Amino acid sequence: MAPPSFYRPKLLHLFHEDFEKFGIELDKIVTKKVQQIASRWPASINEDGERWDEHTRAVLKQEVLEKHLLSKDNQKLNSLMTEAETITSDAEMEGFLEDRVGWYVKRVLVDRTANRTADKDIERLVRRIRKLAKDKHFKTRRITGQTYYARAGATTITAVQITEDDIRAAIRSVRAVPIVPMKSAAQRESKIYTSENLIRVVECILNVIKCISETHIREILKEVLTFYIAKRLPIDEESEGKPLTDQARILTIDIKPQLAKFVNKLEKRELEVVVFASVVDTHVAIAAETGFVRQTIAEKFKIWKKDLDPILGQLNQEDSYPVVMRLLIDLATERLNELEAES
Repeated sequence: MAPPSFYRPKLLHLFHEDFEKFGIELDKIVTKKVQQIASRWPASINEDGERWDEHTRAVLKQEVLEKHLLSKDNQKLNSLMTEAETITSDAEMEGFLEDRVGWYVKRVLVDRTANRTADKDIERLVRRIRKLAKDKHFKTRRITGQTYYARAGATTITAVQITEDDIRAAIRSVRAVPIVPMKSAAQRESKIYTSENLIRVVECILNVIKCISETHIREILKEVLTFYIAKRLPIDEESEGKPLTDQARILTIDIKPQLAKFVNKLEKRELEVVVFASVVDTHVAIAAETGFVRQTIAEKFKIWKKDLDPILGQLNQEDSYPVVMRLLIDLATERLNELEAES
């Protein structure tokens, strides 16, 4: 039950009683989160590769507002504020909105990354898959202008009805296939999969969907590669703003062994949760991709927070925090690559 109006936090009250003023406050929150998050992503994801500045951050802010808050007659915003109806304190309300808006900013950045980088990688993989089919690893057939794939031993190739659940299941299956590790941004042109593992990728898809078009294969690969590319994005040194102070740099170096010790205790599926949490916005999305139930993920986050708080509590400078968090994700990714290579 929603609290009486006189118990409502200021932002919730403004939303119901003075939407224009609420819009001004919401704009401030989005501006703040864009400022905090954007500089941790390469400027090359901006139009024409423009560096992060007041203009490119304003463009990003507008994109966040239009896609995730003010789209479709404010339906998403209305849903968000309905969820907030039980909140009674200003601090909790502000934290709630900042948390959600922060995830929306990351979602837009991830989408930009996919559009910028994944298409050419996907086309290279599709060309290799076609060659594998010519080498008799799979059967193909042209149906209504599209190429469809089936197992080499299939007797017939007939287009089948494919649901969103089928696509999600295929994506989860493909994510289990090891990817050629990328050790630096310079290796982003990696072939991504060895020939053997690319065969496994198609077999994983065909285990779920017996006959599939190249269009759907592209869709599956794009989702997988969005995760793959986004989790390896480097910090853009030029757009980071002020450089790290000597004290912050030393602190970052000192913390690395502690973060590595934390990461090395995690199992493979737990590492997937840590890495995937850096590019998606809810426990539901993480659960859909990793196979854990949402409650389990929430419990793991609570445990991990207790482990990390003593380490991250040493960060008394704002400029060091983004770098350390990026370091945590990088260490988790490296460890995940090691485990995948061993399997």
